[in-house]
Amino acid sequence: MNQFDEEKAREILRELKSEQEKIYGVPYEASIKWLSVLLMLIGSVGFASISLSYFTGAQAETLTLAKYIYVAIFPIAMALIGFFMKRKKKFIRIPAIILFVLFLFAIPVGTAFGGYGIYVLVKSKYSFK
Repeated sequence: MNQFDEEKAREILRELKSEQEKIYGVPYEASIKWLSVLLMLIGSVGFASISLSYFTGAQAETLTLAKYIYVAIFPIAMALIGFFMKRKKKFIRIPAIILFVLFLFAIPVGTAFGGYGIYVLVKSKYSFK
């Protein structure tokens, strides 16, 4: 293979790589990071407020231990999913999509957040390692 063929091959590979990046989600990198930080923030604040209200006894008669465990799972799941989404772990895509489907029922802000989250995760499936 001569010098000209190598340069042409490198140019073709660069073009293919840029096309692949356009198709498979490099533009969604910022969206993935934004969604993951927002999930971690909401999950952490939600868990902290639930913990505070339970341990201070503010809602002792309405928040039993069983309800507390159920309600605490959701913010913990949000924080963990956000944590692993930020690191782009492949195994977290499906649980994140399920979480964003649950957000669809929280009209109107949750619906927009959930719809956008699903869109980004479906379009950027090759960005996760």
